[in-house]
Amino acid sequence: MSEVNLEEQPLTPRKVAGFKIPCHVERSASAMFIPIEIEEDDPIFTTGGGYSAPVSKKLGLTVCMRKFPSPEESGYGRFQLDNQVATYLMIETGSGFAKPIWQTNVGSVIVAREDKKPLVENHLEALWSYSSTLLDRYGDCNPEAVDASITRENFAKFWKYNYNQPRTADILREWDNSQ
Repeated sequence: MSEVNLEEQPLTPRKVAGFKIPCHVERSASAMFIPIEIEEDDPIFTTGGGYSAPVSKKLGLTVCMRKFPSPEESGYGRFQLDNQVATYLMIETGSGFAKPIWQTNVGSVIVAREDKKPLVENHLEALWSYSSTLLDRYGDCNPEAVDASITRENFAKFWKYNYNQPRTADILREWDNSQ
């Protein structure tokens, strides 16, 4: 048996299962969520490189996102770079508005779980859908009341009520038990 010199062996970064959310122009030719593998050392997982989605963070189901490629690199015009899904995922608690960086000229984004566990499509869809319903509530209700309602329990009830399918019966247990 021969010895292996670990210093000579390149370390291969682990891949993290996430999704690309295409911008308006790219979505016309593709799905809403495109599965991708993200290097575990990708800037999405660093402060300043990726951004945590505020509602997901409040729920303890944190996903992070970054623009990919940057809007400047995409070559598309402003309207083509609209990404309503990304904007909805990035709404702030307290107001229901996304920060300006997520309102216009967004472009395509990549999204992954902050804990680097595999992100499952129905979990991403659940977070997006839940954020979408919160937008209406922020417009109709007291923001403090809306913020108080953003709990894991209410999120699970929302998902079960709106997507009552066997594969989504207990989304929180699925999230917590992801490998």
